[in-house]
Amino acid sequence: MSKTSILTMLVVLVFTPVVEAATYKWVDDEGRTHFSDEPPPQRQFEMVPQPHFSPPDRDALRRLKELSQSQERARKARQDKEAERKKQAAEEAAEKAARAEGCRQAQEQLTQLKGRYSRRRVLTTDDDGTQRRLTIAERQTRLKVLKEQVADLCDK
Repeated sequence: MSKTSILTMLVVLVFTPVVEAATYKWVDDEGRTHFSDEPPPQRQFEMVPQPHFSPPDRDALRRLKELSQSQERARKARQDKEAERKKQAAEEAAEKAARAEGCRQAQEQLTQLKGRYSRRRVLTTDDDGTQRRLTIAERQTRLKVLKEQVADLCDK
């Protein structure tokens, strides 16, 4: 039996009001025994004794409350753990997407530097906005950097 069903059963037993209705037992003309909440008309019957319920046990109520609080803390911990897992998965997905975009851009730039016009000098824009052609040494350095970026960012 699970803790939840035990907890539910205890709550029902503790908080169910005691109903003190009389129960009557009698036998009909054919010998069948009947139980009823009303006495039979013009027939002999006996009253069935009702069980006596003692007041709720204070210690049991305290344990029930502690169990309920413990289950609530465990539920909250599971929710927090799931939220953290989702957050981490989202961060990993964002990082993977950023790496994929960086890989794509590095491969594109590498392809342009290695392309059929690679013997021509490549235009670049400096920080101040002026355009100039890369020197052969700058082109070789950029090729090396782009190859390293592709190796670092792209999954093989």
